[in-house]
Amino acid sequence: MKRSRLTLRNIITCRARPPGGKFVSVEAREALIGSLVQEAELRAADLSSQAQREGLSLEACQKDKTLKAWEWRSKLYRRMRAGFLHARAPEAPSVVRLSVSSSSSLSVNFQEPQSLNSTVITKYRVEWSCLQDFSLLAGEMLLENLSLRATISNLTTGRLYYVRVSAYNMRGWGPPAAALTPLCGSLQLEGV
Repeated sequence: MKRSRLTLRNIITCRARPPGGKFVSVEAREALIGSLVQEAELRAADLSSQAQREGLSLEACQKDKTLKAWEWRSKLYRRMRAGFLHARAPEAPSVVRLSVSSSSSLSVNFQEPQSLNSTVITKYRVEWSCLQDFSLLAGEMLLENLSLRATISNLTTGRLYYVRVSAYNMRGWGPPAAALTPLCGSLQLEGV
């Protein structure tokens, strides 16, 4: 399982995308995985029937290798579909901490959610607001490089800021985690 997570993380890091470039919705992802399963199963069935008709030959031997590859793909895609259907949105990141990095910027550090629900996180969202309920955002940034730190710049000295972080996976955004308040700094900070 650990190797599968590493492989998936590498694929995501290399920006693997479906035809057309982006997934529109969870349903679109599910449909794509379903079509991959269906295509692999059809190709494997077609090659299997051809191999039974042709008997032993050099060409049949090559088709047998291709058949094994499509059977392997079919098995892989079925496992991907099962994993996708059982996946949930990620939990909130843990231990979100703020520190003052200059008179107008904050550093945000956090850790991955404690329970990863067997799905790989593909990005994080850092949001900040002057309102505790986040009804009006002062700003947000997406961390698609899977970095567990961010720097929020161009803040107003003396203003109170609330900061929260959310994680995203193939099922969508998880709940946000609020920042813990640091003890000192020229900016006023507040955790939710």
